[in-house]
Amino acid sequence: MSIDGDLVEKTVSAIEECEAAYSVLAEDLRRALAQAIGVPNDTFAGSLERAESIKGLSSDLKFEAFAARVGELELGAGSLEAVAGTLQPKPMRDWSDRNREGALSEVAKFGRRFRQAEAVALMRDRKSNTEAIALIVGVDPKQPPILQSFELSENEKETASKLADLIIKDLGKREHSHELALAALARAVAALTYNVDKIEA
Repeated sequence: MSIDGDLVEKTVSAIEECEAAYSVLAEDLRRALAQAIGVPNDTFAGSLERAESIKGLSSDLKFEAFAARVGELELGAGSLEAVAGTLQPKPMRDWSDRNREGALSEVAKFGRRFRQAEAVALMRDRKSNTEAIALIVGVDPKQPPILQSFELSENEKETASKLADLIIKDLGKREHSHELALAALARAVAALTYNVDKIEA
């Protein structure tokens, strides 16, 4: 029985295309996961301890499984496919474009819940390396004050500290009063919040 050479070549080419598409999908998912919870996407450093700190805080078993699987990525014992299984009902290799978009939406939603659960963990005196921040800024008496609350991971705290050092250093070069510097920071927060709201709208 002979096999047409052109058919073999097309089959091999199709398999290679599928493998390439899977690699891109896996990288997109890994990057989205890391960004959602604020960890380096190459190591997921800190994710295990953080996942442990929120264990059992939710009655949503799907979210609990997601958090546990993400934590296991740091150890190398877990797999991206295991995380993907908490996001969509079919194996990642069988995902359609619709599954991909649905999974990324779930990552964003679970990422927010992950950080919110960490804030709850802090209030319950559970060990956590996250930092809860709340900002209230009013720059326009005709508008309600701007309210922002969020959590920073260990990696994000380090980055935020470096940015703060740069801002303070730049302000220190200018001969402005303490009050004027704070007013400038308040307006910067208001502008950043406005820009984020425009993007999310």
